[in-house]
Amino acid sequence: MTLALVGCAQKGCSTPSNFIINLMEKRILTMSEAKKTNKRNYSRPSLEKLVVVNNEAAIEALDTYVNKAMYAIYALDVILFYIGDDEVADAANQQVKDLFDTKSELFQNEIQKNQAKIDDLSLEPVTYSEQRSKAYKVYSPLCSKYLKLIQKFDLSCSLLDTLWMHDELDSKVRIKKLIKSGRHMRNVSNQNH
Repeated sequence: MTLALVGCAQKGCSTPSNFIINLMEKRILTMSEAKKTNKRNYSRPSLEKLVVVNNEAAIEALDTYVNKAMYAIYALDVILFYIGDDEVADAANQQVKDLFDTKSELFQNEIQKNQAKIDDLSLEPVTYSEQRSKAYKVYSPLCSKYLKLIQKFDLSCSLLDTLWMHDELDSKVRIKKLIKSGRHMRNVSNQNH
């Protein structure tokens, strides 16, 4: 109590109990701060991937749903890690990987078919008036696979535009194929969040 009275007199407190309360609040604050400084952040590996897209459909994808899908894929990895069941984690990751592989193969087949036609006809590729680029932190292999899928989507749509601009593809067919490709990409993205 003597310490409280001396401390109170030095600090100009109205009562010794106020001084003690102030000391206790400072002590609690100091202890909570110590806990925060002792807690170490997890060091997770990552890659920085720059995604550059040109086609309007791919630009819309980057603007609309890619961030949400990337977050959902990473969240899935974190949740599966905390569940701790390797079989469940492997099965869930395999399902997502299979979905990405299926869509990637679909886009790759379209790319090969359209690129072969462009090469056979010696068509000049189109350029775009707009371009979108965005850097992503990639924290899991599935996130990396998803970004590669977005780039294939952009290339597939760009090849359709090249054929259309050279009058090798009807406008209605182009629009129908662009819409179909966009649906594939949205379906993949929506299944992840």
